[in-house]
Amino acid sequence: MRRITVVLLLALLIPFTAFSQNDQQDDQWYLDKPIADIRFEGLSSVSKNELLGLIRPYLGQSYTDTLSWDIQSKLYALDYFDIIIPKILPGDSASESLILVFQVQEKPIVDEVLFSGNNKVRRGDLSDAVLIKSGDLLNPGSLKIDEKAIIDLYLEKGFIEAQATGDYTVDEKTNQATVVFNIVEGNQTKISDIRFVGNDKHVSDSTLQNLMKTKS
Repeated sequence: MRRITVVLLLALLIPFTAFSQNDQQDDQWYLDKPIADIRFEGLSSVSKNELLGLIRPYLGQSYTDTLSWDIQSKLYALDYFDIIIPKILPGDSASESLILVFQVQEKPIVDEVLFSGNNKVRRGDLSDAVLIKSGDLLNPGSLKIDEKAIIDLYLEKGFIEAQATGDYTVDEKTNQATVVFNIVEGNQTKISDIRFVGNDKHVSDSTLQNLMKTKS
């Protein structure tokens, strides 16, 4: 009886095992199939034409997960997208090829760049100093660079205690961002007099002053 029971159990398990293997193969039907097309869903500010040069070399190649990750890493490197999600569709009725679709969430578009707290420096000078402009894709990391650019501008004008902090808000409905740089100017330092010590009679104070960029 024990031998018969074992044989019956094995006989019952074999069809389920075969079914499981076939099911797993069906789930991975796309592996090593040629890529017939690469498409994008969610593009708004970014044109597909800007991406053609990147994706064109992959058309016709056999699909692998490694290849998909390679494409995604290059797309992220463009700094256009916050999120990229791939999905695969049959490229023909027999599923002999595939269409690779990337669902993307674009970075917000900068709608407005504002400055708060600037009483001694004109807005136009500040706008020229920062890299971020209206219409750009928002890159939060670049705000640190622009903060330093604002502080450097103030230092040139004698505001040695100036501080600048960049922040932004995003309208979820329009995916547009408002960037605000909050500025604390501090007091302006002015040089009232420049004196030289140690220069002999052959080099006058006025000669040294003419060589200096900063004058009293």
